[in-house]
Amino acid sequence: MKPILTIDRPMQVWLYSASHGLLLLRGQKVNDVDKRIDVLFRGVQAIETRMQNLECLSIVEVSISDLEMSQSKPQDLPESDLKAFLLNCEGWTGYVVAGSVEWIEDELAYWEPSSLNMSLDKSVARHLFVRD
Repeated sequence: MKPILTIDRPMQVWLYSASHGLLLLRGQKVNDVDKRIDVLFRGVQAIETRMQNLECLSIVEVSISDLEMSQSKPQDLPESDLKAFLLNCEGWTGYVVAGSVEWIEDELAYWEPSSLNMSLDKSVARHLFVRD
């Protein structure tokens, strides 16, 4: 397990593009935090996540074999260069299987586009399992 990022404010799914394999999670400016944060997964192949209220989110890179109990069976994906990222929240865990993850904090407003390069890549997300 390789810790990637811990975010201590509410996050939500901001954008998901199945045709381009992009998943953007966003955390807004809140109380004493004057920056928003965007987390972008590229080359998304499988997802199990809540859409909002991702409280105290930590992202940890794990082996795809660690997800073998998942209903969407991400370990059966044929691509070998994928990474698995656990999304750990208060009382809940999901995951994203993707080629990469990156993040940025900025001072832009809620509605403004991400500061991350959102250029479209050629990957296509094949599995989506959303859990309440």
